[in-house]
Amino acid sequence: MHVLLLALMLQLTSRSLQSLKINPTIFYGMVIVSVAVVAGAAWYFLEQTAVFQLKFTNIRRYVSSYIVILNLVWWAFLIRTRKVDRRILLLSAGIGLQMTGQVINDSLLSIGLEQKSGGAIFNVLGGTIGFFTHLLCLYTWLRAFSPANAKVAPAPAQNLPKLAQ
Repeated sequence: MHVLLLALMLQLTSRSLQSLKINPTIFYGMVIVSVAVVAGAAWYFLEQTAVFQLKFTNIRRYVSSYIVILNLVWWAFLIRTRKVDRRILLLSAGIGLQMTGQVINDSLLSIGLEQKSGGAIFNVLGGTIGFFTHLLCLYTWLRAFSPANAKVAPAPAQNLPKLAQ
């Protein structure tokens, strides 16, 4: 899911950069850094961590943190223009909420897994935070795709008779 969200973020960032007429090498740099972050996190945590569940939790936490940073960069590009599509801002806000909640959830889950006793409270707290931030993400995406935020096509010009002078 995180790789798909990262791909969605990169695709939406690419569209935003094209509409702002920004050099495409910035986008290619973002793609290279994204691949390096995912590959580096996978390589490091698959080798270093003994607990199987903790391996993927740590990978997901670092990829989510990177997506939050990438989302802030995307917002900087979006805010740069005065004519911002509200739908894109809501999609970006939803991704930011989801990934921030995921980072908190995974951090608390890691603490809970590393503790022998008393770790269940961290697991429950992390799961609750993750659940509510996921619901907030879904709500912002629902608002983003509501008809009120759809682009309005310009009305066709009507053939009105010319007034006699």
